[in-house]
Amino acid sequence: MRAKLFFGLVFYLFVGKALAQELRQKNLSFETGIDFIFSEPTKMDFVRGDVPSYYNLGEATSNLSSLQFKNYLGIKAEVFTLNNKFALTGGIRYTHLYGAIGKQSYWYVTTSDFFYVLVTQNNSNTELMKVKEVTQSSHYVGVPLELKFFPMSPHLIQIYFKAGLEFNFRVKTKTDVVFSNDDMSIYKNKIADLVRNPGNFCAVANGAAGLRIGRPYKINFSLEGNLPVVFITQETTGVVNPLSGVGFQCNLYIPLKKVNQNLKN
Repeated sequence: MRAKLFFGLVFYLFVGKALAQELRQKNLSFETGIDFIFSEPTKMDFVRGDVPSYYNLGEATSNLSSLQFKNYLGIKAEVFTLNNKFALTGGIRYTHLYGAIGKQSYWYVTTSDFFYVLVTQNNSNTELMKVKEVTQSSHYVGVPLELKFFPMSPHLIQIYFKAGLEFNFRVKTKTDVVFSNDDMSIYKNKIADLVRNPGNFCAVANGAAGLRIGRPYKINFSLEGNLPVVFITQETTGVVNPLSGVGFQCNLYIPLKKVNQNLKN
């Protein structure tokens, strides 16, 4: 009896575990996506939106409109649980975050296409420049972590739900200025230096629902709708302050190892 129990335990630990490993789905995925972020201009005490008043300059950003989006590319590994109900993914991602403020209309019609930026102010001199737009492009390298839930058994077409986190580190930021008069472009760097850069660290959370097409252990494709997209870190703020957003993501999945056809059936 003890011998049977011993061999039974050995069989479970080695043969049973090996079979379970064969049945576990493991994929390499390639992703791309874009998120449109609802945002507001950052409060800046050197900006005046409507008139070149020398006072209360910090209140002017309420008269400006803003635009922000982020697009990204990445590569991830995906591992399923044995019952194929959950999948955990993680990898590396490149993200481009773009933000802009201006009087030119992003979402609605405005009466003027420029705002004022205070460049110099002292007892003898005050310089105000007419600016059409200030843009900021930041580049990040990050780590995405995602948990997916598949409510139904594996089929050719599956619906799933996802919760995700991404942790990004900023590697580069470029600020650009578009003037109402091209002759003022010599002041571009001076104004760009007034605008603060985003923080070096950026964390984003999102929920999503997706549609996945393909058989288990085969090449798959999925399309996800992201809602909401929420910036967790306040120091992400640069020229604009991100609030929340929506977006979509596409994924291509390639199985990491083949399994026996009998095991799949």
